[in-house]
Amino acid sequence: MGCGGGSEASPRPPQSASPEFVPRAGPAKVTEVAEKCAFVAEDQWRGVGVDQPPRQSDWNGTPGCEYQLSGDAGWSVFVGVSGERSYKAEVNRRAEPTGGADLKGYPGKTFRNGADCTLIADISDLGFLVANGKTAGSDEDGVDPCVLAEQFGGMAVMNLPDAPVPAAG
Repeated sequence: MGCGGGSEASPRPPQSASPEFVPRAGPAKVTEVAEKCAFVAEDQWRGVGVDQPPRQSDWNGTPGCEYQLSGDAGWSVFVGVSGERSYKAEVNRRAEPTGGADLKGYPGKTFRNGADCTLIADISDLGFLVANGKTAGSDEDGVDPCVLAEQFGGMAVMNLPDAPVPAAG
């Protein structure tokens, strides 16, 4: 029973490189943050091996923060939020996604280009989170820039405050 091929509602489809958009399950997050390096807490970035002080930076016009592990097999991750356009608009202005992500209820799309991977995540009807992972070593070093982007993006989205809910009127 219950295993037939009827028209039962299916669970959320798995994330893939398809252009389909999964609805955001979490509350909307703010898209303006004064302290750009507060996205990821110090104990979090130290816990994943960051050995340089985080520094405010800019990625393609989006203000945020860069976290870095130095050395031959080093890496860096930029994390920022933007309220310039919606998540869907940002994803649609890019090439076809190479993968998908779920940051604890906040869906995202990844765009990989060699040792560089950009994650765009849906955090608000009016904006998105971007996490860009870059690795200095080769794939044989075992560091995947998309894993870095998802790891830091996940930490950041959980640390971002919820957006204020507009008063009913």
